[in-house]
Amino acid sequence: MIFLNYFLGASIGSFFCLIYERTNKNLSIITPRSHCDYCGHVLGILDLIPSVSYLLFGRRCRYCHQKYNSHSFQVELYLGLSFLLLYFNFYWQVLIVELVLSYCYLTDLGEMKIFTWMPIILTLLLLPTQYLKVGESLILIFIVGTISLFTQGMGIGDLLLLFPISLVLGIEKALELILISCLLILALYWKISPKKKIAFVPYLTWGFLIIQILTLVSG
Repeated sequence: MIFLNYFLGASIGSFFCLIYERTNKNLSIITPRSHCDYCGHVLGILDLIPSVSYLLFGRRCRYCHQKYNSHSFQVELYLGLSFLLLYFNFYWQVLIVELVLSYCYLTDLGEMKIFTWMPIILTLLLLPTQYLKVGESLILIFIVGTISLFTQGMGIGDLLLLFPISLVLGIEKALELILISCLLILALYWKISPKKKIAFVPYLTWGFLIIQILTLVSG
């Protein structure tokens, strides 16, 4: 059952990747069949096992041997692990945050943008059960937004996404999330120029998963 949870999450992640890639190319999400973007070869069952095929064939197309980017694998892995954790500790609020984060992961990593309607809809879905945290969440967004204004840190899309996340986590864990996300960025990009733009949502996403793991471990 645990492995089924992982596979379900990874499969949803794979479907999100398909939606993102095909809508960007103005293609139907139904046809044509999944194929290699480099050689056009139609992919078989072995090529389409979420997160497994990417590693099994050395991160390359097994027909033309062109190397794939890792964006799809990252989202499949993230949602697979997220659904694995939900098996032990299920909250529907956490689930919808993870689903929205995973799609924003793709858009931010691929185009450095977030569709503003996604965090807005997420907020509207969460408000009926999390309305008591609105005040503290607004204060958090104001403080982080003010700091970002002078440091060119988080963008508007990041702040819009942080608001519903803080509704679910509470202000204390939301601050931990920001810290973890920043530490992940520093660990990976400490050598690059501070002027280089970095997609923040992927690190916010993995930070959210780390928070869920810490919460589960701490009981």
